[in-house]
Amino acid sequence: MHRLGIVTGCFRGMAFEDALAAVSSLGCRYIELPLNAHWHGESLECYLDDPAAMRELLAADGLVVIAAGGWTDFVQPIPAATDRQIAKLNHFIDIASSLGCPTVRILGGVPKPAIPEGQWIPLVIEGLRQCIPHAEEDGVTLCLENHGTLCNDMESLRRIVSEVGSSRLRLTLDPSNFRWAGHPVKVVHETLRELAPLAGYVHLKNGDGRSGPRDHYVPTCLEDGEMSLELFVRELHRARYRGDYAIDYDGGEEARAAMERNLEFARMLLAE
Repeated sequence: MHRLGIVTGCFRGMAFEDALAAVSSLGCRYIELPLNAHWHGESLECYLDDPAAMRELLAADGLVVIAAGGWTDFVQPIPAATDRQIAKLNHFIDIASSLGCPTVRILGGVPKPAIPEGQWIPLVIEGLRQCIPHAEEDGVTLCLENHGTLCNDMESLRRIVSEVGSSRLRLTLDPSNFRWAGHPVKVVHETLRELAPLAGYVHLKNGDGRSGPRDHYVPTCLEDGEMSLELFVRELHRARYRGDYAIDYDGGEEARAAMERNLEFARMLLAE
């Protein structure tokens, strides 16, 4: 049976302890843990440095980490900067392993004008290749999210997974992020169908791009957006996806009310 969790960043701006309590109070047992402190500030940072304290805190709320979310950027101008990203991701892998978490959600990188465009994807591939041995050693799977303006199309994602060439690299599929990037809804659905066999982790998220992409894109609750999450989940079932799901929400509705709606919808979605 699939596990359904909540990205604690849905309660962004809230102290980490309060975000965990909010998830638990909704009757959800599973979370995606952020590995950078910008969502919850110092209240999270101290726990990331103390795995034993993190385990104790999670146990107090009856919560289990199904994925850890790390922000990585392998599009770097010099080898020393790439080495720092590799060290950071290896540290993320260690944190996940210490918590018994099977998945680290990662990002590929951000395009930089000083680096020729033809080098962007190869830099991501090479950086990830260097992290695979550590992931294999710790038994953790890296799940590259379709996110931002670089790794947010079918061709790039397929190429990265293929050329890294390890079962320890899979995708985090996020329907809303494809639409945010400006892909038409029909293309989003086709892309999700084609990439479903490569999924290692899934974000349930939705939005409305009819006013335009990126800054004009409007995040919504799961049942209110343009993408058919029902169709997406059917394609995942068809691809024999056995991984976890997490609800991600960054819309304007009050967080608890939105997550109550999102949880009810997601539970019905996964029960079908």
